[in-house]
Amino acid sequence: MRKGCLIIICCLLICSFINVASGKTIYVDDSGGKDYTSIQDAIDNATVGDIIYVYTGTYQESIKINKTIELVGENPETTIINGLEEWATIRFSDNSNGSSLEGFMIKNSCPLDPTTGISIVSSSIQIYNNIIVDCGDGISITGDSAKIFQNVIKENSGEGISTGSRSEIFENDFLDNGEAILILFSVNNSIHNNNIENNSQGIELKGSYNTISDNEVKNNEEYGILVDYEYNIISNNTVEDNEKGIYVISFADFSQIFKNTISNNKYGIYLGKTYSGQSSNSNNISNNTFSNNNYDIYDVSNPPKKNGETPGFELIFVIIGIALVLLCKRRKMKL
Repeated sequence: MRKGCLIIICCLLICSFINVASGKTIYVDDSGGKDYTSIQDAIDNATVGDIIYVYTGTYQESIKINKTIELVGENPETTIINGLEEWATIRFSDNSNGSSLEGFMIKNSCPLDPTTGISIVSSSIQIYNNIIVDCGDGISITGDSAKIFQNVIKENSGEGISTGSRSEIFENDFLDNGEAILILFSVNNSIHNNNIENNSQGIELKGSYNTISDNEVKNNEEYGILVDYEYNIISNNTVEDNEKGIYVISFADFSQIFKNTISNNKYGIYLGKTYSGQSSNSNNISNNTFSNNNYDIYDVSNPPKKNGETPGFELIFVIIGIALVLLCKRRKMKL
């Protein structure tokens, strides 16, 4: 009897836990007819584990998420959160660990740094299938273990993303931003399978133990990938049509740069110096494929000749050789 009662109690507890974990669905429509017309009102009245589903419309509000929820928009082209030029359109606060955001267009935080479309200070946040446009920074992460994927991040005046540690950023399009991705003093990030195109700068890497792989990095004005810290891996990227394809400066010691396809850049790999005049050391640069760069590898401490370029002294010897051959022929003709 006691055993049977214990089994029943355990089953009830498990069912109760499942119900709490799965939560309920709350509906938002700015035209009325659903639970709420305001996203923030829905969040304020939600409990942990709830799903907030937002119908197509333009929501003129800035949002603070302070609990673990799923926020789902009907369509990222037509479900718009307009931040009214406040410092952040959406804020994930400390208590929102494990939340997710999907299916929105997020726009119009104040288009001046340091404002941001999405600010994340919590952990394990997932951001996917959104359009983040016309903000200062697109996404700012100071928490850790975020997953940012399958978003379009474009036309932001600052960074597309500035990331914390242990985050994964993949399958996003970064278009026409000031800088696509900034990794600043953070570690163990994985940046892979992104399209990074037409930004002022591509990826700026100022942290250690990060992996940059399998990205398409094209037509960025200043550089495709800047490596400015040690112990990073840059591999299997396609780097095309940038001023500097991969730009390595002194703090990039002990990094590995291999199996990248580097083409149509002015400088394929540019080995530069810091303001102190020091060059980087002990990097493994190997098995990269170069084509149609002005310089495949340019080391500022030992500048190479331009691809296809004949240095001046060699050209002089060629001219002298041709002149001597012609002179000899003319003498033979006279004889």
